[in-house]
Amino acid sequence: MASSVAPLQPPPSFDTPPVPALPTPNSWDSRILEALPAHLLDEFPAYLSHRSAMSKSVFELMRTVFHYGVGTKQFSNSLQVLHRLHFDKLHTQYLDGVVVWAKSRQDLVFTEFSTFDDSHGYAGFVPSGSWLGMLYNQHIGRLKKAMDQQVSMKTLRVGAMDHSYKTTKQIMKVNGESVFQATLTLTNEFGEARVMAFVPTSSHSEFESALQKAKENLDQYGLSQPEVMFTDNPAADKQFLERVFSSLTKNMVLVEKYPAMEIFKRPNDVTIRVSRDAAAIENEIAKITVDINLLDDSDKLVVGFDSEWNVDTTSNMVQPTAIIQIAYKTWVNVFQIGHFNGKLPQALISFLFNGQILKAGRGVKQDLDWLAKECNSVPFHGGVELAKWAKDYRVISDARIGLEDLCARILAKRLEKPQDIRVSQNWINTSLSSEQTEYAALDALASLYIYTRLTAAEMPGRITPNVLPGTLVSVYNLDKRLIAHGSISGDNTPIPGAPSVTSTRARITISKVLIPAALIPLHNKKALEAFGPVPFDIVYARNKVFTRTVEPLDSTPEGGSNPENMTADVGTSEDQQLQELLDFLQTSPDDIGDIATNWMQEIDVPLSENGPILNTPSDDNVDESALQPGLDILNDSTWSPEIRSRVVMDVW
Repeated sequence: MASSVAPLQPPPSFDTPPVPALPTPNSWDSRILEALPAHLLDEFPAYLSHRSAMSKSVFELMRTVFHYGVGTKQFSNSLQVLHRLHFDKLHTQYLDGVVVWAKSRQDLVFTEFSTFDDSHGYAGFVPSGSWLGMLYNQHIGRLKKAMDQQVSMKTLRVGAMDHSYKTTKQIMKVNGESVFQATLTLTNEFGEARVMAFVPTSSHSEFESALQKAKENLDQYGLSQPEVMFTDNPAADKQFLERVFSSLTKNMVLVEKYPAMEIFKRPNDVTIRVSRDAAAIENEIAKITVDINLLDDSDKLVVGFDSEWNVDTTSNMVQPTAIIQIAYKTWVNVFQIGHFNGKLPQALISFLFNGQILKAGRGVKQDLDWLAKECNSVPFHGGVELAKWAKDYRVISDARIGLEDLCARILAKRLEKPQDIRVSQNWINTSLSSEQTEYAALDALASLYIYTRLTAAEMPGRITPNVLPGTLVSVYNLDKRLIAHGSISGDNTPIPGAPSVTSTRARITISKVLIPAALIPLHNKKALEAFGPVPFDIVYARNKVFTRTVEPLDSTPEGGSNPENMTADVGTSEDQQLQELLDFLQTSPDDIGDIATNWMQEIDVPLSENGPILNTPSDDNVDESALQPGLDILNDSTWSPEIRSRVVMDVW
């Protein structure tokens, strides 16, 4: 009888991979929570960390107090206090219950109440400040995209920009050095943060990209650009902010530095010739160079020179030269060269290279160097820097001033510089506007006239021992500031309290005082204003006295602003007011009453026991001549609608 035998099964191999264990599901798994609709997810009662959680009510409280300056450690300590308080209340309730039950039954044995940290009892636990901060940062990280979106959609009609140096002190240091120096914050008209950026320095370049992004957001969401910007340093931030937010220059009327001065205008016999193609430019150059002997190096020819280029307010890069303007005799050439892309007509290159042709202008060396770089040419020659030349003539003390100031100081005319034309992106246009051509021509023409005016004057020099009486001179202080004008005195009588005239000292008759507070060392440091009205004589060191030419060349023109004079006048006034205030504060109350009584008597105000007897308006005749001026002062003032600047000092 055949039997059925089951075949032997091979033993299980130890190389067989084990069956992977299935994950234990839980309803609070983050993947499950993320899959829930938002309205259901809001019902979940806690925010989760890797192994723990915090109820939403406690977390929202924590987020609120963090917003108002409470730190993680302080909040952890607060939770510890509240947790302990809750534990103590439960403990007290338990003990009160024990007392009640013990009175009713003597055989009861009560279990000892748990300690706070008993893991099998109350199990009190308070997370550390580090854990709280980690959970907070984790939650904010999840909200970052939504928060950035919300911030980018906020308005910025009125902005306030400032640096804070507190937050960065709490950031980790590297090798003992702070990574960030400050926090740049830009808020809007509602006090809402619009930009917040950590910056290693306070330099504008560190946060320019953040402001640029804010500007792009405003355009993206159809919001208006800033109309006003508050900052704690308008002088330093104005140009930068106007470059980033061009809206800050809208309808702005610049403050005229020389409002009372006559405007510099092009004479009727001076024409403007605009040329764009190479042949026309070469033809105009030939009309100038025909007047110079190119074979004689000593023969010179002078032109007024300037250049213009597009100004891109969104970039720090200098744009290629768009036009150059040349003033000569009774015409001004305006050459449009932007479309040549550096390949200028050969006649123009030869003109720029020729050192016999003197090109007078402000910043002319930089203009010529930049043109040479654009043309890949050897350096261009013949530049005459008017500011340096004017300083050599002692017309100015600072060679960094612009053409506008030079025109006022030397020609006694106001050279207008409209902001919308000067900072423009239209210089490269095929056709220039009449305003552009006039602006360009006046710059070159003013340069030529300034050069001519300076060459007509004598170079100032030190006075010699045999200088003639009546020689016009200028007097300078020890810090090289011009303080007065006058002439060499021919009077030999001694001046009381002053040393005698020697080979190193000269007697000067002062005819005009520029800085009244300037001290005269040889007169016991007596201020010029203390000598009385001009003319008066002083004895002064010869090495600080220089010969001069006519008055308009050396003095500040009428209507101009002389910062040195303004500083001296304001300083004297403030000192006087401060002394008067100190004298008043040191006066006793009784003395103040006497002063008031004496003042009343001086102005013929009748006094009674109850004080001064003042007439009412009905008792007096009305002075008709003073009525209207008085009403003008008392009534509402009419404010000028002109906007001088949209970048202003922070009122706080």
